Amino acid sequence: MNKKGQFYMLAAIVIISLFLGFIAIQNYSKTTKSTRVYDLKKELEIESGKFLDDGAKYGVYDWQSFTGNFSKHAGRDINIIYAVGIMGSLDVFRYDEDGVKIKDLIYSDNVGEVIITWEDVNYAFKTAEGQNFYFIIAQYINEERYIATNQ
Repeated sequence: MNKKGQFYMLAAIVIISLFLGFIAIQNYSKTTKSTRVYDLKKELEIESGKFLDDGAKYGVYDWQSFTGNFSKHAGRDINIIYAVGIMGSLDVFRYDEDGVKIKDLIYSDNVGEVIITWEDVNYAFKTAEGQNFYFIIAQYINEERYIATNQ
């Protein structure tokens, strides 16, 4: 009789352990990479606004320093394409993972509009008199592309 009670107790412990194990596995959360492009878009809009105001005030626009620093701040997993300068003479570029400026993008700078082609997608921006600043921010997470622009 005592052995029969021990068997039921051992079976109950095994069943409870399996049940708790399944619950623990279902509650296990995976760490996923977060989408940062939308936060970076807001940040870049604010910082570029300040930069353009200071440039208008002092007459100096150091785009190389501004864009290079922001790309470093964004990180290696974020791709940013910049279009900067005056209408009719925009400089369109990006930075590689080592922080080297690359001008391998296809774009057309027509009066009143610039069209940038990147990864077989056209992005159109309306240009205005004076200094212009446009960007495309991209991030890949699990083979999904997240894009944010300032237009």
